[in-house]
Amino acid sequence: MNNIVGHDFQKVQLSKQNINGTLPHALLFNGAEGIGKRFFALQFAKDLLCEGDSNAESLIEVGTHPDLIFIAPDRGEKASNKDAAISIEQIRALISNSQLRPFMARKIVAIIDDAHLMTQEASNALLKTLEEPSNFLLLILVTSKPQRLLDTIVSRCQVYNFGSLKQSEIQQILTRLITSDFVNINLDDLFQIADDSLEMFGFDEFTNEKTNQIEDRNGLQKYLQLLAKQVSTISAELDILLSDEANENTALSLAQKISTAQDRSYLNIFWLLLKRKLKAKMQQDTARNELFAVGLENAIQAEYLIKERNASAQLQLSDLFIKLLA
Repeated sequence: MNNIVGHDFQKVQLSKQNINGTLPHALLFNGAEGIGKRFFALQFAKDLLCEGDSNAESLIEVGTHPDLIFIAPDRGEKASNKDAAISIEQIRALISNSQLRPFMARKIVAIIDDAHLMTQEASNALLKTLEEPSNFLLLILVTSKPQRLLDTIVSRCQVYNFGSLKQSEIQQILTRLITSDFVNINLDDLFQIADDSLEMFGFDEFTNEKTNQIEDRNGLQKYLQLLAKQVSTISAELDILLSDEANENTALSLAQKISTAQDRSYLNIFWLLLKRKLKAKMQQDTARNELFAVGLENAIQAEYLIKERNASAQLQLSDLFIKLLA
């Protein structure tokens, strides 16, 4: 697991358990979206199944290792399908395969990604396996919503809670992933939106979830180029808004532009950068510290009202931006 960035506690504890032979029959990896839980599970499975065997590692990287079972929700043609679910048929297939002896390794590792999306029937079927586990099976459930899992399933797993990534860790991951063949991408722009996860960078959309390998590098490159351009544009506009040169026309014009934007990633970048720049201003401009502190509170409230209460974006943003001019 040396190539995993962050999550040091989990790496140390699971490595110790593996070395000491004290791994439980079921693990639950819980944490926010975009922090690398699935990648961690796959890398841990590689360590368990391969033990330095390069041929076995190659099989995992292409998703054909016979002792690795990977289950994810059936999302149909669209990755964002709200009806995505893990069916009882998928769990039954897992149970059937896990009752066999390992083919190459000493264990069979089964990863259930987005485990909270199991149907009720699938959950009940899995529970029976957890109650009478196979000696050869290690089950890893990955979830961002453990509250949607049956309590009886959670109680039969050893739970590892994964925290957010640090900005420096996200920068390290981006630097590693965006190699020289990703041309015309300004990493400094992307670093501006390194928050606490990779969710905003859209890697999942271009990655094989079973192997965590990037499949559509051209698509990802185009997306990251667009993202970097959006960051650069929004950052420059906010710098003007928060400068001494800003006036009411500046504020109203930007409010109009943001309120009519339809691109979700653009709006997410805007809110992230606005709050980040207001925090920075609080530290840099001691004379107007209180103004920017209140502005930050107002920004958080405005974002909530717009996103959760369907309040008028133009009215909320206009009021917010005008107050920042005081």
